[in-house]
Amino acid sequence: MAGINVHNDRGHKAARPSEVKEACKDVCNLKAAFLQFSTPFSHTSVPDDLYCLSSGLPTSSEVSADMTQFRDKGSVAPETFLQSRIVDKTLAFHSPMKKLCLKTFATMAVKKVAVCKQKSVQVKAERNLLSSILLLSQKVDIDLEKLFSYPMSPLPWSLATADGGLIKTDKLQLLHHIERKAIPDTVE
Repeated sequence: MAGINVHNDRGHKAARPSEVKEACKDVCNLKAAFLQFSTPFSHTSVPDDLYCLSSGLPTSSEVSADMTQFRDKGSVAPETFLQSRIVDKTLAFHSPMKKLCLKTFATMAVKKVAVCKQKSVQVKAERNLLSSILLLSQKVDIDLEKLFSYPMSPLPWSLATADGGLIKTDKLQLLHHIERKAIPDTVE
């Protein structure tokens, strides 16, 4: 741009017909990519629905109830503790407490199950996976180069969000195409 010849009547490089055509194509691709995303504001089902921003999916009724009422449920828990253990003495003071077990966006995540040697193991993305591998590598000889040639999550990060939802990209369309062409494995 800085080296434009003012005596040249062709004008700016961006005004060339080939550049204009390429820019129009890029704008159309960008617009198509944005239209693929589901926006929480376009759903007209219930205006009070909660949506996970990373995946754009609406929450289930259990998740939205737990997430909107967590303060109320949390404030009731100490009151029931005091009432049942100190005032009424229906429970021993040192007896185990029950957790609230509130559902969050993490419970909506995609869960993959791998079957190996007649044993089902749930595959999930671990936050501290690298530190666990490094600690294990001090005791056991681990080939880290070979290990990191495999994905460290149930779905590749280029195709999925942290909560397991799929990202709408051209790579995702390729993944769906490959899945349709793949021959399913039969588990015996």
